[in-house]
Amino acid sequence: MTLLDFVKSEDPVIRRAAWNVQARLLAGADYGMDPATRTQLFGFEEDVETVIGRAMEGFEDFAVIGTVDRFEDSVRAAYRVLDLPGEPRFEYNNRTPSRFKDQGVTDEVLEYARQMTEADQIVYDAANARLSELTSTDGIQGLRRTR
Repeated sequence: MTLLDFVKSEDPVIRRAAWNVQARLLAGADYGMDPATRTQLFGFEEDVETVIGRAMEGFEDFAVIGTVDRFEDSVRAAYRVLDLPGEPRFEYNNRTPSRFKDQGVTDEVLEYARQMTEADQIVYDAANARLSELTSTDGIQGLRRTR
């Protein structure tokens, strides 16, 4: 299967494993319980707007939502919200060099990939904005008071 075939696929197995996964998890979807479905996500397969709305409501279930690209900020925010002593230490022992292969990513592939992850991108942007608020002094103090 080419990358274009993958991002255009309507195959239920591919959709459950790749379509707006992070947004659907925040919305309340769950992974399959048996080995054959453990990489597939079930639930919240509605339209994008419904998934986005429910995912944003799901933010309220968490004091901190972090992002991988702001990993250190995310952990620091969790430390502060939980009133853990000191500052976290970061050790990066499992880094491997990138294995990127140019697969000739075309504008068509990018467009279908954007469609496949539209809700994820919106939720990611909101999570980053929330993380910026949490990492400000006022944000952390406000969370401590409401806990």
